[in-house]
Parts: sequence; C-alpha cells; structure tokens
Amino acid sequence: MFIRVRHWTTQLGEWDQFVERLEHEGLDAMKQAKGFQRLIVTGDPMSNSVVTISIWESESAERAYEIQQAKAFHDVVKAFVTGPPETFAYPVISDRQV
Repeated sequence: MFIRVRHWTTQLGEWDQFVERLEHEGLDAMKQAKGFQRLIVTGDPMSNSVVTISIWESESAERAYEIQQAKAFHDVVKAFVTGPPETFAYPVISDRQV
C-alpha cells in the first residue's frame, strides 16, 4: 500500500469551488486509475488549506496516475489555487484498525 499526501492552498474565496472540483473531477479521474483505493479530503476554509490523502495499492500505481492524469486535474483547478500543491508520498508501514 502507498499513500500520497497533498497540501493545497486555495485562492481567497475559492475554497468551496476547489473542494467541489476535487470531489467530482479529481475523484472521477482517480477512480479510473488502476490501483486507486481511496481519497480522504480535509482542510480549513478559514486558512484556505486543503489536504488530500490518496491511497494506492502500490507506488507504481500512484506514479502511473501522477504521470498520466494528475497534471490534467491541476490544469482544471489552477484558477482556484495559489500554485502547485506540496506533495509527499510514502509507503504504508503499518495499517491497523483499532
């Protein structure tokens, strides 16, 4: 399992529009990507901050999505954000439910 964490900063007043695009177009594109498992979205409209955590079956699946489709989503939302997101990607070391 592999996760990608992204921190986006939205333009002032564009938080809702960005999250809506993310939940529709962004998630639709991810669902079509081989190896995509889940998307978690959180954030704070008061600070214009959105954090996404996408979960993939493997690093290679996440990298393939990144190369083939992620730029297209960024092109869709670039008017709503201050620039490219900060991106971190990690292998999952442990996944235990309480």
